[in-house]
Amino acid sequence: MTLQMKSTPLVLYLTDGTPMPAPLPKYRSRVTKDSDEACRLVRTERPSAVVIAARPEVVSILVSRLHDSTRHPIVAITPNEPREAIRVIRAGAYDAAIFGTLETVLDEAVAEGLRVDRGEPERLGPFEILELIGRGGMSSVYRAREGSNEVALKVLSPELSVSQDFVDRFMRESTSAAKLSHPHLMQVFSHGRARWRLWMTMELVSGRTLDKILQETGRLDTARAVRLARQLADGLGYAHAKGFIHRDIKPQNLVVDAADKLKIMDFGLLKTVARDATPITRSDEFVGTLLYASPEHIRGDRCDGRTDLYALGVVLFEMVTGMRPFSAGDSMLLIRAKETNDLPFKVQQLNPECPAPIAAVIEKLIRPKPEERYPDAASVIQALDAAR
Repeated sequence: MTLQMKSTPLVLYLTDGTPMPAPLPKYRSRVTKDSDEACRLVRTERPSAVVIAARPEVVSILVSRLHDSTRHPIVAITPNEPREAIRVIRAGAYDAAIFGTLETVLDEAVAEGLRVDRGEPERLGPFEILELIGRGGMSSVYRAREGSNEVALKVLSPELSVSQDFVDRFMRESTSAAKLSHPHLMQVFSHGRARWRLWMTMELVSGRTLDKILQETGRLDTARAVRLARQLADGLGYAHAKGFIHRDIKPQNLVVDAADKLKIMDFGLLKTVARDATPITRSDEFVGTLLYASPEHIRGDRCDGRTDLYALGVVLFEMVTGMRPFSAGDSMLLIRAKETNDLPFKVQQLNPECPAPIAAVIEKLIRPKPEERYPDAASVIQALDAAR
């Protein structure tokens, strides 16, 4: 019986004349200096991976063109200059100088390309990707499977993996997030790095985001809104007591299950408030959503738990009235309205059925100065219970 040799994977090299390393002997190779020919070869010869070596000003263009022709991974060879590397990564390629040697990166790229050829399910590290749950500016969340267990797999955007400093901080704070365990916090299980991507696994919750619920209902019954806000305050109070703030509380990050139990998502991208801790985002970076962010958060001032309580107030305002308290189309007008507490409408103007004590709690939560709000989540719960 004659053993049939498996075909050696093909790697296509495209260069505009930029010097590049010699092709690796373990792979068959084709080299071209013409991008039109490269696109044709991708369609006809189906290489397992493509390597592009080009001047910084054209490499992103070439990456984009090749992505239109193949699902297979693309590796770029560019000067090791961070801004250029980020542009390449955003275009869909992986910079060999950033993520490792050409050989190590190309080995992973070829393995991924072969999986695509075989029609196998997409994988990331030990996880089989089942479906996309949601996508945001910084990450995508998938339903994934490891063995017999299904989890929510959060995968950070590739450009966030460029900085080793960011990787180190992400790993450190994800470890801390995994220690948070509370009925109203989505549990973080594990984290790692695979295929040049940072990932973390979280509890897979069956339910709908509050954002989707509000899209369908417009607003909630006040009693239900207060129940959900109380759960939100309870989860935040636990996290604050452990030394963490969320900084991006909004309906899209809140999941409500069939029993009306609320869970807070995205505590893997939180910020520690301890003085000696280095957050995964620098203090001069804004992370959050303007519509729900507190004035001090937007200004870049030091934040504490009252920052999250402000966002809780905005969410509760929206649940009770069906509208956000500040919704100017222009960002600067929105920020100015928050700073001056210039509410276009009071809670009871938008919903006369909302009891005055509940409206007072909401309006205190969204006052512009932290010292004018409730000092902590326990005080919010107490005020809600008293008003109810």
